[in-house]
Amino acid sequence: MLLIKKKSDFVKNNVLKLSQKLGFKDEVNYEILGWASSLHEIGLLISQESYHKHGYYIIKNMDLPFFSLFEKTLLGNLVLAQKGNLKKASHILESFEGKIMVLSLRLGILLTNKKIDLSFVKAKVVTKKQIDLSF
Repeated sequence: MLLIKKKSDFVKNNVLKLSQKLGFKDEVNYEILGWASSLHEIGLLISQESYHKHGYYIIKNMDLPFFSLFEKTLLGNLVLAQKGNLKKASHILESFEGKIMVLSLRLGILLTNKKIDLSFVKAKVVTKKQIDLSF
């Protein structure tokens, strides 16, 4: 159990570092992004196949008293958007902040799983349609 917690913390730190490098500043959504990165593998409790969909289902149906309905929905949708087709997350991707959140989550998880240290990753938003990453 301790290894799972360590991995979860490592993923969370990397996702949040990446979002900061991309200039993400929304405090409330920053916290939700942190929760999404901590809970991104919760669906593995049900199955390894489509675990992002199971994670969405778990979060959607959990009693989360400290989250508003909007925050809970965003949290579930971020967990859903971590993997696979982005059509299911099209409503999140309508805002620039949503794009940064999904990109940070997906890349942060991927780079952490590949054991790439994000301290050396340089990220910069050039325009709302272009982001430069260098390793």
